[in-house]
Amino acid sequence: MTDILEGEQVARFLRNLIHAKTQIHRESVDLTVKSISRIATTSNIDFGGSEFAPGEKVLLVPAKLKSDDKYGWWLLAAGEFLVEYNEDLLLPPHHLGIIQPHERLLESGATHSTRLVTEPGEKLFSLIHVCQSDIRMKENARISKLIVLQHEAG
Repeated sequence: MTDILEGEQVARFLRNLIHAKTQIHRESVDLTVKSISRIATTSNIDFGGSEFAPGEKVLLVPAKLKSDDKYGWWLLAAGEFLVEYNEDLLLPPHHLGIIQPHERLLESGATHSTRLVTEPGEKLFSLIHVCQSDIRMKENARISKLIVLQHEAG
């Protein structure tokens, strides 16, 4: 049997929530943007992993629109970007995390694939795709939803 956990239960497995009251929902928790990078060099992927080498990441620096702004914004042109989330997930055994794009990300003309998280302490990130139009993304923006399933060991 598999159960979808309530957002409050999911939040207990997360560290570094920005604002729990806003991020926690009935059956999900919003994930927020910590950093955005572009992959700038060639990556190597082989069968066994001994020759695996990720491409070099270039960290994008957010810019403040006004001098008194607390947080900056990234201006993302059409293309792909690696987004690292603020939150860390401490997934217990027999649990599965599902990261999906937030509806506001989709409405902005960007998306990312659904990602399954199965390992405790697995780094949370997504490869987002910005479609034809540019978008501005503010630091700590809520761009993804985390759903956690619990299944009984059989």
